[in-house]
Amino acid sequence: MLIAETEDGTPVGFVSRSVSNDLTGIERRHVADLAVEANARRIGVGTDLTCAAEAWARERGLPALSLDVWSTNERALTFYSHLGHRPGAAVPRKTARRASRNATAAGELDVRPLRTDERAWLEHRLI
Repeated sequence: MLIAETEDGTPVGFVSRSVSNDLTGIERRHVADLAVEANARRIGVGTDLTCAAEAWARERGLPALSLDVWSTNERALTFYSHLGHRPGAAVPRKTARRASRNATAAGELDVRPLRTDERAWLEHRLI
C-alpha cells in the first residue's frame, strides 16, 4: 500500500499493490485499488500513485502491471487509457517502463508505504 500525502502530511490518496498470477500462471504485479480524495482529484495525485505502482513493478523485474476496473466506470477507464493502459486478455494493463515524474499542480507529493496508524483512514474510504 502506498499513500500520497501533501507537504503538511495530509493523506490525499492511496494505491494498493499485490502480486498475482494471470490465467496462464505467469506472475504479474497488480493494482487492486486506487483512490483519491475528492478535493485532490485532477491535479496529478492518481497519476503519481499509478507511476509509483509502475516503478514498483519495474523494480521487481516484471514488465506488466495489471489492474481492476469496472467496465461501467468510464472515468477510471478514461484515466487509465490516458496513462497508456490497454485492455489485456482479462484486465487492462500497461507495460511498466520508466516514466517521467512531473510535479503536480498541488505541489510535490510524497508517495510512501501505509503506516499502521492510517488503517482507519483507509478503511473508511473503502466502505
